[in-house]
Amino acid sequence: MEEEQEEFEETLDGLLITVEGFGAFNDINKYLEIAENVESVNERLQESLEKARLFNSREFLVGKEQKDYTRLSGMTKEFKPYSDLWLNTRTWHLRHEAWTTGAWEEIDPEELETTFE
Repeated sequence: MEEEQEEFEETLDGLLITVEGFGAFNDINKYLEIAENVESVNERLQESLEKARLFNSREFLVGKEQKDYTRLSGMTKEFKPYSDLWLNTRTWHLRHEAWTTGAWEEIDPEELETTFE
């Protein structure tokens, strides 16, 4: 388990570098590519959160002091604005024409509300 946790720490280090690097993305013309990267990072963050919980539960079961993975929740919080920006940008570009010129009856009000919230 300790070896797994060391590998996990290295994974978190790489994930931190990725999250911190998202401030460099500023080309709106690459919104599709960036949104795909965002989805990938979101998945990796979620998987890492689940893995951290698993490690903590295992440590608890064997009476070992639980490792502190709060930096992971900090990364998730730091990444959220980038995630929201690029995923909403992609949605806007893909749906804008349908929303503004399409038939009124074909607009999905729940999707529209969710997008703009």
